Amino acid sequence: MSTTTTLVRDFQISLTAKQISEPPPWHEGAYAGQGWDCKLIRRGPNRSMTVKFWMGPAHVDAKGYPKKPKADEVLDCLLSDASSAGQTFEDWCGDYGYDTDSRRAYATWEAVEQQTARLKAFLGAQYEQFLYADRL
Repeated sequence: MSTTTTLVRDFQISLTAKQISEPPPWHEGAYAGQGWDCKLIRRGPNRSMTVKFWMGPAHVDAKGYPKKPKADEVLDCLLSDASSAGQTFEDWCGDYGYDTDSRRAYATWEAVEQQTARLKAFLGAQYEQFLYADRL
């Protein structure tokens, strides 16, 4: 079976990333990690997908500078989110421990659904191949 890393290589997916200072929308208070504006680029069919991506504070190099995310890392996280897509809101809440009476939970579920639709458009016919690949 293929891995996310080998599929990224085989389908020529690259990434550009620019560090941002805003905290993740789900985080309250100070955030010690790094945020990134990431653009996944797929050669061949010339598709791209832009997402915001956050990494914890331990993702630094030997000098303590933030490490830029890699295409397979970002894609792997998007695919992890996508694995829950297609569920009803109530089933999704049950699987992830959210309250079905929470507006914040509903907004998160909706964001995952929208993000997955964009991911499917980006990956095209290879979406399921990526979805069921071995993870990082």
